[in-house]
Amino acid sequence: MKIQAFFLILFLSICNFSYGQEQAKTLYTQAEKAFSTNNYAQARTSYLKAYQAYASSGKCKEAIECGVKACRTYYMENLYNEAFDLCRGMDAFVIKAEQAQQKDFTSAKIQITLERMLMYMKLKRADQTKQQLGIIEQLSEQNGNVQDKGISIIAQAAYNYAFSSKEQGDKTLASLNKIYKKTEEFQKAGDCYMQLIQIGKAVNNVHLVSNGYEHYMKWKEEQKALTAKDELNVVKREYQAAQQTIQDKDDTISGKQNMIIFLSVVIFILLGIIVVACIIYMRLIASNKHIRNELKEIQKVNEEKTTFIQNLSRTITPTIDNIAASVSRSIAEKTGPAETNDLQKQVNGLLQFSKDIQTLTSLENSINEPYATTEITTTTLCEQIASLAQPMLKPGVEFLTDVPKLRINANKEEVTNILMHLIYNAAQHTTNGHIRLEFKKRGAHINQFILTDTGTGIAEGLQKDLFIPFKPINNMAEGDLLGLPICALKAVKMKGSLKLDTTYKKGARFILEIYG
Repeated sequence: MKIQAFFLILFLSICNFSYGQEQAKTLYTQAEKAFSTNNYAQARTSYLKAYQAYASSGKCKEAIECGVKACRTYYMENLYNEAFDLCRGMDAFVIKAEQAQQKDFTSAKIQITLERMLMYMKLKRADQTKQQLGIIEQLSEQNGNVQDKGISIIAQAAYNYAFSSKEQGDKTLASLNKIYKKTEEFQKAGDCYMQLIQIGKAVNNVHLVSNGYEHYMKWKEEQKALTAKDELNVVKREYQAAQQTIQDKDDTISGKQNMIIFLSVVIFILLGIIVVACIIYMRLIASNKHIRNELKEIQKVNEEKTTFIQNLSRTITPTIDNIAASVSRSIAEKTGPAETNDLQKQVNGLLQFSKDIQTLTSLENSINEPYATTEITTTTLCEQIASLAQPMLKPGVEFLTDVPKLRINANKEEVTNILMHLIYNAAQHTTNGHIRLEFKKRGAHINQFILTDTGTGIAEGLQKDLFIPFKPINNMAEGDLLGLPICALKAVKMKGSLKLDTTYKKGARFILEIYG
């Protein structure tokens, strides 16, 4: 209900505001009509009502215009007390409007002061007239408005004609022409002369009216001359513009002809290019179709190869296990422990190779299927790895960690497998010094595990093929060298990479980089 009442009040206020403005316009029209027939009493009544209506609507400019004209009807009938009272009331209204609307209404103040000056002029009080003139000049300088400056000059001229001399008044009006010639607002100069005539009528000064008409007629003659000159200049400019237009059109026609010829040549060239492109495109389609068929065949062969290797590995693994058991028993009976251990290492190497082949092929087939990740704490993970690494270390080798406590998203099991494999290799080739595990945050989503050892390092000739399976040839008993290629594929499945830092020369340094 409160909201409805609010909107109802708002609607009624808007309607009342619109009605008040329309009523004020009607009253102003009636007042102007009555003033033109010298019915000052009726005009005054309508002007005052219009003034009140505009004031209620907050229209300061329109209200003061009506109030000033009502004031003039007072002193034209010698009702000076009422006129001065109305001026004081308008002064108070303007000050209140400036405070309420936060606007500058200096022009309205000038109009009120001008009416006050005219009353003193009609009463032939030169001192008070000059005092009001000073206020008008001060306000016009403060405002800087050209129209207000014109009113100030008209007021000065009226004062000079009334209390000084005609020559002084003419001199003052000459400055009016200079102002409006600069701004080329000639019609406003004519309005100022008419205002001077109206002032003369209001203060009942025949000389002022006569001088005003004299200057107005001179201005009209100057205006006619300027208008004729302007019209001649306009005709000249139009003629020149027409000549330029004709020249431009000739140039345009010539340019369009050249453009048509150029475009025709370009079109024929483009048609030729399109024909050639179509031929090439058809050949590419045929070639791409052939390439796609070949890729499908290669992919099929690769899948069959992988399946064959996996099946072969699974098939021979039980046989190798049986052979290993039989050979171990046979050799143990006929040979010494050294020969038995060597043969056992070779059989175990063959078994490990079979397992690594299966792991490698499985990773290659699922390389586009990333591992599932969980949130892990780096310090906890590395502490567990450090405890697992201790039994692998040779005497005199120290395992160090430099790992800040952070939370990352990764596959804990596979990170552990990769790092343990790297630690195992480092432990095999490090007889003194240390093995260091570090963690670095290289960006918002880039994590690095860095494993550094002070061992024998990796020969430069082996570095580039380190992560390529079957590239280095090695004795099965000493390892199949598939561990690092398997770790590299696991890193890829974790959206990362495994690489050797070739710039490190005091041992070996591997960097496991994971994104997440």
